[in-house]
Amino acid sequence: MLKSTLVITVVLLLVVTSLTWSGTPFGDDDTGFIPPDSPRGPITKCVLAVSKNVRHLIDCIMKCHSDRALGKIINEGIEDECEHEGVDGRHNGCQAKYENQVFTIITKGMCPPCLLGTAQPDLAISTESQVDANNGSIYCASPGNAFIDGLSGF
Repeated sequence: MLKSTLVITVVLLLVVTSLTWSGTPFGDDDTGFIPPDSPRGPITKCVLAVSKNVRHLIDCIMKCHSDRALGKIINEGIEDECEHEGVDGRHNGCQAKYENQVFTIITKGMCPPCLLGTAQPDLAISTESQVDANNGSIYCASPGNAFIDGLSGF
């Protein structure tokens, strides 16, 4: 009897907790949920801070790519340093800045469970992979200028 009551209590607690942390789905082709305490609650503040941090990560990685294209970064190794730990060991690279902000966001509390643990670092890895994978769509000049008529040096 005590065992069944305990199991029922745990299941109800899990259901109530999951309902508390979930919100209205974005809908259509967008995944995710609108925070249940939107527009000004602590969960919303956490989600918006994570969104802003990811946006800054993307901007930073794109700046590294732009600097490489402009010749400000002369080799791929330095570009990787720009994207990760930072040039000259200063911990000012994109990933380092992102991770410092993750610590700040998490210590403020009230992030939903889906943004705790390794979720935010994993999001950074996935984001960097997607930005790097799409780099060829931006910097798309062909070898030997096969697709560029009349332009030299591109």
